[in-house]
Amino acid sequence: MAGAPRRKNFTDDEDLAQLRQIHADRPFLRQRGGIMAAWDALATKLVVDENFPRNKVSGKTASGRFDKLVEAHRAAAEEPAKASGVDEDESEKVILLDDLVAMLDDHATKTTAAKETELRKRERE
Repeated sequence: MAGAPRRKNFTDDEDLAQLRQIHADRPFLRQRGGIMAAWDALATKLVVDENFPRNKVSGKTASGRFDKLVEAHRAAAEEPAKASGVDEDESEKVILLDDLVAMLDDHATKTTAAKETELRKRERE
């Protein structure tokens, strides 16, 4: 396939620009039915951002990349602390991911609690 475009991996700069925009827009907090529209809007903002070098990205791609970054961040957080006892300097990427993962977990907890409350309410009726 000589004419097929090559897949391009995300760079750290692209990840950082995306995480900054995700932190600002928080598309994962949208109500069901509006989540992909929020990711599409985020992708549009990224494309016009001068700090984001890609000229094309979809909401689905942005969402998928965010999921992979969160998964990698959670895996890295589970690793045992280094034995040296010296704290590592946290990069902006790690700080953003810490904050975003906390928001994700909080949102999941609230959503689960709301569903359980609604279920109990229906059972009483």
